Amino acid sequence: MCIEMRWTLLFALVLLVGCSGEEKLQNENSDSQIDLLSVLPNLPTCKSVESMEKFVGGCSLIKDSFERNQIKGGGNVDWYAAVRDDGEEGVEAAVTIEDKADVGVVPDGSKAVLFMSQDDKLAHDTYLISQPMNLNVFHHLVFVVSYLPVRLEQKVTLAINKRDTPEGLRIEICPHDSATCGLGATPVPAALQSTTVWETIWQEPSEFGTNVVLGNHAAKDWITRQVQIDVAKFEDKKNAAIFRLSVSMDSGFVGDNPSGEVEDAFLLDHIRVYGLKSVNSLEEAAGVATRYAGSQGN
Repeated sequence: MCIEMRWTLLFALVLLVGCSGEEKLQNENSDSQIDLLSVLPNLPTCKSVESMEKFVGGCSLIKDSFERNQIKGGGNVDWYAAVRDDGEEGVEAAVTIEDKADVGVVPDGSKAVLFMSQDDKLAHDTYLISQPMNLNVFHHLVFVVSYLPVRLEQKVTLAINKRDTPEGLRIEICPHDSATCGLGATPVPAALQSTTVWETIWQEPSEFGTNVVLGNHAAKDWITRQVQIDVAKFEDKKNAAIFRLSVSMDSGFVGDNPSGEVEDAFLLDHIRVYGLKSVNSLEEAAGVATRYAGSQGN
């Protein structure tokens, strides 16, 4: 999953663990480190940039800590859907925004998104799907995601298509129009499940066997990953790229007892997606982004 450019970049250029501290992007073939996380929070939103064609630097495409009650129709982010592989949405798909008073400490603000499979003794994929994003002017994307895995398993067999998969998180892209991606007026399960329609561009390394107890966890149990992606990979689909965060898991309760202790759960929070535009290198984009943020007084 590599492509050649001035620097050789991997889709997942750096995968860093931790909720705080020195989180940096490092070039695969050099010792240089780019402290983008000190820059990224201060970048303007892409919608606020007057001329994207003339723009060089970085801006924020998605920035969401879910400080509201519903995933859709609130806040500054318009997600297409939180949907399960069988087409169920929102609460019916067991994807809800929860307060830290109910689920324990969260990394940003007071709320986070909780993924849990229904107590039907079956394994499902569940997706948080973006609206189409125009990537034409960008050379790199940076995803920053904080999450808490709760007692995940090394392998489950999905109920719908019988595919074996590890429990955990993936970032995926659909290289087609919304209808082909399964995103019509209502979700289309067959398209949502298709591994040819949706392409995995990053998959979480093993986080299985963690003994985190939901609600009794500490801040250090949260994991923050940075994933840097070369947009040139998507040259033929940059006008309206659709991304999703996909979580795989089976029943969310010990012994499949809804009144029992929670297992197989996944919390997501503080999702950030940034676009970087530079004709030469990631280092240049970081430098220009730094200067741009400073010039805006952010």
